[in-house]
Amino acid sequence: MNMLPVPVTPSSAPPLAEVELEMALQINDIRAQGFADSVREAASRIGGHVLFDLPCPSGEGCQRVAAIVAAQDHEMQVLLVILAADGLSVSTENASDSDHAFAGFALSHAALSGHLAGLGLGAAE
Repeated sequence: MNMLPVPVTPSSAPPLAEVELEMALQINDIRAQGFADSVREAASRIGGHVLFDLPCPSGEGCQRVAAIVAAQDHEMQVLLVILAADGLSVSTENASDSDHAFAGFALSHAALSGHLAGLGLGAAE
């Protein structure tokens, strides 16, 4: 009997930037500060910046979504911060792995901002 080893797929840990962002968001009181200010402050704490903060489309189960760009190991990480329908809880997702309606937009926005910054045509923010 020929027994081949079963391939083990390691669980992929979230990028460090995403973990740092989650921790930075936990420090803020979204109810007192508001979503936009909480996200902006958390992005600043991890050395990133906010690309956009927009209302979620109906049917997405959330109120708002923000995109943040942060550098990790000399690579750009685009992260989504999603404010739940309850207006209090937030979640984060790596835009590259997300199926959220704004994930593709966030990745395109980040790439365009980086390209324009490289041309000297404007800030990357």
